[in-house]
Amino acid sequence: MKPVEEAYWNQFKEEHNLPNAVFGSAWAFGASQSQADELARLTLAGEKTATASAYELYQLEGEPIPTANSCYDILLDGSGNPVAVLCTKEVSVVPYHKVDSAHAYAEGEGDKSLETWRRTHEEFFQREFAEVGENVDFSRLHVVLEKFEVVYALPLAA
Repeated sequence: MKPVEEAYWNQFKEEHNLPNAVFGSAWAFGASQSQADELARLTLAGEKTATASAYELYQLEGEPIPTANSCYDILLDGSGNPVAVLCTKEVSVVPYHKVDSAHAYAEGEGDKSLETWRRTHEEFFQREFAEVGENVDFSRLHVVLEKFEVVYALPLAA
C-alpha cells in the first residue's frame, strides 16, 4: 500500500471506528487516466454503482474473484489519489451475453444502455486479453458482475 493510500485507509478506519476493517486493494476504474477520473466522478455522484470484469482473466492470473462484504477497497482517481472507500455488496458470474440492461444502467457509463455497455466493454476486454497475450471469445466469456456502495468519500485530511 502506498503512503497516501495508507493514510486514507487509516483515516477511514478511525472516522468509522473500524480498527479491524479488512483492506482489499486500491485500484482505479478504466484503462486510462481520463477514464479513471470520469468513472471515479460517476461513482462519487452515485451514478456508478456496479462494475464488470472478465472471469477468465481472474483464472489466467490465479486471482480469486471478489466476494460480497468481505473487505473494503480504495477507489483511486486517474492520478492515483484516493477518492473513496467501496464495499462490494453483490457478486455474480454470468455469461457475457446474459448481462442485462439493469446492470448496464447501474454501471452509469455513457447513455447507460446495454448497447453502449457492450460496445465499451468489448473494446475494454479485447485490450485486457491482449495485454496477457490472449484473444477473447465473447461467445464463451463469463463476466464477474459486482454491485458496490461508497462507504466513505471524504478528502484526505492534511
